[in-house]
Amino acid sequence: MYGRTFLRDYAATPTGRLRLVVGYVGLAVALRAPFVLEAGGTAAALSLARDAVALAVKTLLAVVLPIVFLRHVSPETPLKRALRLSPAGTASGVARATIVALLFFALIYALSSLQDGHLRRIALGSWPFAALGVLHVIVEEIGARGFVLTFLAEGRTFARANVILSGLFVSLHWPVWYVAGMRWEILPVTVVLFVVSLVLGWVTKLSGSIWIAVALHAANNALAGH
Repeated sequence: MYGRTFLRDYAATPTGRLRLVVGYVGLAVALRAPFVLEAGGTAAALSLARDAVALAVKTLLAVVLPIVFLRHVSPETPLKRALRLSPAGTASGVARATIVALLFFALIYALSSLQDGHLRRIALGSWPFAALGVLHVIVEEIGARGFVLTFLAEGRTFARANVILSGLFVSLHWPVWYVAGMRWEILPVTVVLFVVSLVLGWVTKLSGSIWIAVALHAANNALAGH
């Protein structure tokens, strides 16, 4: 009972919500660390198994923990609505979100093709890896745009919540990039991912659900080759 009261009191203010989210992201970084450190130079079968375990850990963080939290803090709110799993916007909002997503993907496709000097191919990989990749995206969007963005937007403007989330979302990728050998390249990639995250938040706001963001996120990952 005390734990539930503590969470409700903390979640009652914008500052408390931000502190909870920062702690939540810190936990995510800590639990992802072993998978990040083991990345690279692994046989395909072992890599697939490790990716499946990583997905299970990510599901615990991005789906199970938010559900438990929401059941403690606001048991009266339907989970589908709280996590933006069901459409909550208007048909015009969904149409605008779709147009924004398509235009943004066309832009990043054109820019990446110009950088490479030829039309960029979409890297899908083998179907097990492709399926796991889509599941990773769905889980990430439930946690990021479904739970955290909605949670942060209570008590502050959506634009500010979207900026805060995008900063936290990018920070989750820094350890991965560093272990992968990136150094000065982290800065421009950070800017790009920050913009991508802002757009994902925007299309989620317009459409009222995470599913257009899921499609855009998956397409962006396929374009990037992972």
